[in-house]
Amino acid sequence: MAPLLKMLKLSTRVRRAVAGLVACAAAVVQLTACSPTLDWRDVRLPAAGLTLLFPCKPQTQERVIGLAQRDWSAALMACDAGGLTFSALVLSPATTDPGASPAAALDALVQSAVQRWGPADGPAAAPAGLAIPAELGAIWARHRRSGTDGQVVMTQAVFMASGDRLVQISVHGAALQQAALENFFGQLRRLP
Repeated sequence: MAPLLKMLKLSTRVRRAVAGLVACAAAVVQLTACSPTLDWRDVRLPAAGLTLLFPCKPQTQERVIGLAQRDWSAALMACDAGGLTFSALVLSPATTDPGASPAAALDALVQSAVQRWGPADGPAAAPAGLAIPAELGAIWARHRRSGTDGQVVMTQAVFMASGDRLVQISVHGAALQQAALENFFGQLRRLP
């Protein structure tokens, strides 16, 4: 680098400044190369009493939706990393209804996923080698559909009820990576 700068007949001060900028740029490239694609972090879903790992910092959106003839406050956390979208949705009843059935509402949530993501693709079972605590009463689903750009989009999801709240946790992408599924779903736990 130094001989090239001398050939350009730049002053010593300018050569040092250029060399410093090049060194800084090289350091930034090295640091960027070291940052992992999936940067796992613990995220709490306090409304559902759960915790899990997200591979990126999730953004949160909230709104009210209708499901099973009832209004629900929906809190969605989602982020994109490594070509995949990771999300956790918690639905809390917007109003009290002592006669409401959590099982019927959970079934309605699973059916709404079929409408959004297409028919189930394979058995309703956890991915191979993956287990979450049995007390969570998980319902697993895998879907395949064509995205808006014509590309295939795969979805792996789990649905559960936590008290009077409903939970949907899902990963979407062109190719689902087993290690990412294991980290995301496999670390799902009840809050202490």
